[in-house]
Amino acid sequence: VWDRLETSHDDGGTYVVEFKSNLSDGPRNNQTLAESSLQLQLYMLAYARVYGVPPRGGALRSLETSHGLNDEGIVLYDPTDDGRILQVIVDTVQKIRRREFDAVPSFMGCAYCPFADICPSKL
Repeated sequence: VWDRLETSHDDGGTYVVEFKSNLSDGPRNNQTLAESSLQLQLYMLAYARVYGVPPRGGALRSLETSHGLNDEGIVLYDPTDDGRILQVIVDTVQKIRRREFDAVPSFMGCAYCPFADICPSKL
């Protein structure tokens, strides 16, 4: 599920690491991305369920781009978020089952969307 598990030399905690390619090849704020990443939250929850102990946190890292490396984004695991994360998943599954696939157009989203050629909502 996750890309890598690392043990911190500083606090001894386990961190779930997610690597992201930077298709735009521009600078990005991985801290902001990590803080809003449902994927990273889900990986930390999965780790806690699989191993029976919570991870210390999660880290989002960009693969190197032509302008160099971006700083990583680190978030701490908070088990009080588990219910909210699971509810987002349940809500998403229900929408899929109801065939609700409303487009959410955005410049970058549309640029890389495989359905852009046929989407009436494309930007």
